[in-house]
Amino acid sequence: MLNNTPFKRGKIYKLKATGQKYRCLDFYIEKDTAAASLILRNEQTGWTITAHNVTLYADKSIEWSHSTGGYFDDKKVRVG
Repeated sequence: MLNNTPFKRGKIYKLKATGQKYRCLDFYIEKDTAAASLILRNEQTGWTITAHNVTLYADKSIEWSHSTGGYFDDKKVRVG
């Protein structure tokens, strides 16, 4: 069950290093390692990734070890 996970679909999290905002589109927990992977979309640019080994800190910021599958969400208007 995913009832004990601190992650929520639709919630916006700030990246610890830069403060950039990412919306959680979905997430899953690895059975073998209990590591969290989140599908995240950058709120400003629309860049969407799967972030692996996500850590949630007490201040509600996040960071991850690596990401895969990055693409721009064509429905999101990008700056620049």
